[in-house]
Amino acid sequence: MAKYWTDEEELKALNKLISARTELVLSQPFFGLLALRLDPIADPRCPTTATDGKYLYYNPLFVNHIQRDETIGCVTHEVGHAALAHPYRRDAREPMRWNLACDIVVNALVREAGFTLPKGAFEASNCGVKCPACNSLLGSCPQCGSAEQIYNLLPEMKPSLVVVKHGHQNGQGCNGKGCLRDANKETAEADKSDWEIAVIQAAAAGQGSTPASMRRLVDRIKHPPVDWKSALRRFVQMSARLDYDWMRPNSRYAVHGLYLPAMRSEQMPSLVVAVDTSGSICDQTLALFGNEVQSIMDDVRPESVHVIYCDAAIAKVERYYPGEPLVLGGYGGGGTDFRPVFEYVKEKLDDDVCCIVYLTDLFGAFPDEKDVRHPTLWCSISGREHKAPFGETLVMDVNSR
Repeated sequence: MAKYWTDEEELKALNKLISARTELVLSQPFFGLLALRLDPIADPRCPTTATDGKYLYYNPLFVNHIQRDETIGCVTHEVGHAALAHPYRRDAREPMRWNLACDIVVNALVREAGFTLPKGAFEASNCGVKCPACNSLLGSCPQCGSAEQIYNLLPEMKPSLVVVKHGHQNGQGCNGKGCLRDANKETAEADKSDWEIAVIQAAAAGQGSTPASMRRLVDRIKHPPVDWKSALRRFVQMSARLDYDWMRPNSRYAVHGLYLPAMRSEQMPSLVVAVDTSGSICDQTLALFGNEVQSIMDDVRPESVHVIYCDAAIAKVERYYPGEPLVLGGYGGGGTDFRPVFEYVKEKLDDDVCCIVYLTDLFGAFPDEKDVRHPTLWCSISGREHKAPFGETLVMDVNSR
């Protein structure tokens, strides 16, 4: 696509970006050092500025139009996308909606660090969606979760919300103040790892200039979350009750003079899998979780798996037996109340159940712990370190796979 600006305009914009980057290195070294990793490229397909984690794409006409402090804010915005690995995490999500979810996260970060964004930059106030945890606008507090969680809470984007200048998006989501492009698939894993190392190094060099949200990111990189698949499998296996009978010796060992108990049943009791259907869990996460439950079901072979879909009330109950394919789907869509699931287990299943695994964002009404009879694992997709009032809480990071 041919450029529609002069060489003088392009050079002026480039110098403006380099100046902004230099000022960041001197005043905010954390962002400045990371900005040095993005090579500026003038791109006629870009309406404003954009990044794919390797380059800082820019439209010279846009850069020349905004103020100096807004230019610094734009550079910081693109650095934020790369540092948070947004170009590497879209997967099959709708591009425009993913771009806006990431912008809500990054723009909150940019403002937290004291930078200025161009007028009209997309933020939580543009969509009016509130965080279920704190009832504030999405992205305005640390409780509001990751871009994935915000993506799930955003409504489907209408074209009227998108202001595309110069009429080209290259298949990526644009909001008129920035575009987020997917990283190169061939080098994505290596590039993502390089960014993680760079973020740690920049935080060490930046010292006090690193904002709290980025310090949390550094801590997360240094101390990655536990492998949720292994933790889920361990919980189920540990919860399986081995029903031994000391009155009946185990014949396998009796011939060797060892008096050991026999097991009344070699089959694990039923497993309950509860799914929060309030709308916070995307199809991708549901599929990944379902695949792992299927794998555990095939290996451990419980008597059966009861799948209970619940929002404010139970929407559907399904039962699967060993050898049957387990497929999780979405039902319901209202508010969240965890109590109906535990009431159902107590009234309908009770002693036939070894444990309960609940996939949820942890935003809802919990039952009283004294009314819960079974080991419970809360698989949280909220992206935040928040524990349920009882049982074990496993913070799932589906992007660590």
